[in-house]
Amino acid sequence: RRRKKKKRSTSEAELIVEPKNEHTHTVIMLHGTYYDGTEFEDLPDLVRQEVKQRGSWDADGIKYIFPHSPLNEDGDNFWYDYLADDDAHEMQCDNDEIDLEQWNTQLRRIAGIVENEVAALGDSKKVFLGGNSAGGTIAIHVALHHCAAPLGGLFCLRTCPMRHSLGPAEPKPGRGEPDGSLLTATEMPVFAYQAGCDDTYIPELQARNYSVIEDAGIVVTRHVKPDGTHDEDDPEENPKVAEWIADFGWNSNKVPRCHRQCVPLQPRACLGCL
Repeated sequence: RRRKKKKRSTSEAELIVEPKNEHTHTVIMLHGTYYDGTEFEDLPDLVRQEVKQRGSWDADGIKYIFPHSPLNEDGDNFWYDYLADDDAHEMQCDNDEIDLEQWNTQLRRIAGIVENEVAALGDSKKVFLGGNSAGGTIAIHVALHHCAAPLGGLFCLRTCPMRHSLGPAEPKPGRGEPDGSLLTATEMPVFAYQAGCDDTYIPELQARNYSVIEDAGIVVTRHVKPDGTHDEDDPEENPKVAEWIADFGWNSNKVPRCHRQCVPLQPRACLGCL
């Protein structure tokens, strides 16, 4: 949410890496707060390296789109502003008071990008969406509520589903718990990269909210970095996304090998973070 990082701003709408061969798939990734789309600029090369090791398919048909968030009044990259004077309680940061006009504007914008890529490829399962931190909250909502058909996959990086994505339909900031009333089952696989020492989307919050998604019949694959934090750059995060992409092999009926290596997120005491 409010982690402070080195600012890398740009006036362009998004960073696009065109495919080297015939366009076969699209990966769309949304950066975290204070970052911009260059947060994922190493992903295409990482995917190619992972695929080369496997030698099973060609990744040069992938198009990558890394949108940049708007700049707020301070010139920082924010997908949406937080309106309360203080952060919400740690078990309510999925339900903080946010600027809903900005939230909805970005939902429509990213949903439009996804829709265009699905139309270009003719198959929603050839489009993958994901994001880090606040960008992840936007990606999650778009994938669950703004897509006519399931996407190929959803990558959730040190983020958490918002109350607006899970239900109740009219959440009250800072109060209650998610009830899953807005969710329906989908074939879209969800991959969650989680930090065991995350002090923004704390492990207990993530465990609760991803369980709500699972209760709706959605398969969530978790990978936990036990000593990972929310604020610090994580050099293992993008390589893990590349591994998921390479292992998936663009076959929606195939279970990635990394599924057998991923573990559930436990409360912080179990991860040695207290």
